[in-house]
Amino acid sequence: MPSESIECSFPGIDGATADVLAGDLVDSLEVDVPAATIERIRSDPLTQDFGATVLVILSAPAFVALASGVSKWLARRSDASVHMHRTDSKGRERTVTVHGQIGRRADDLIREFLIDD
Repeated sequence: MPSESIECSFPGIDGATADVLAGDLVDSLEVDVPAATIERIRSDPLTQDFGATVLVILSAPAFVALASGVSKWLARRSDASVHMHRTDSKGRERTVTVHGQIGRRADDLIREFLIDD
């Protein structure tokens, strides 16, 4: 089964805060989406942080777990926004930005983002 790569970043905040949010999201997704490979990547190789962008690699069956995991994380981090980016199976760029504390709607937005139309 082919894998998908999804980049998660944190718009509109400073690098140090994004670094903290990335670490927290990784910790959360490692528990909620065990089928995924989760890595932190640096947007600037000259910085000394661990990486403020989270790369999630998973197959389609894990999409529901990812949507639920990100939604659960956002419910705890009401101050956060996460921007997700991927290329779908037809080569189209897809993005979605979801803000904390929006409950079921976050889960729906992320699921729509993950499904190719």
